[in-house]
Amino acid sequence: MNWVKYDEYNDIKTKFFNKHNHDYKKIESGTSAEYYRKTYAFKDGAVWYEVMTKEEVPAEAEAYGIKVPVLCELLRTEFWSSENADSCFYFEPWDTYYGTH
Repeated sequence: MNWVKYDEYNDIKTKFFNKHNHDYKKIESGTSAEYYRKTYAFKDGAVWYEVMTKEEVPAEAEAYGIKVPVLCELLRTEFWSSENADSCFYFEPWDTYYGTH
């Protein structure tokens, strides 16, 4: 899986949008907070895709020297474009109350 930090995702997206003059139509779909899709179709024919899903990842926490299994709820954003079909992912804490980046 090719994953990036949020700042790298934002930089890649900003460069793509700048290259295509921010001249797009946004198409959104999804019926719940656990699945959402955005497609940005640019006037020059370029396309940027994003799919957001909730992902539960097993992890381990430690407190007082005791390791405890935990289940982390994350928002996973998959993104790719008409110029690069290789999917990349970035993750952030699942937080439906405060929203995301």
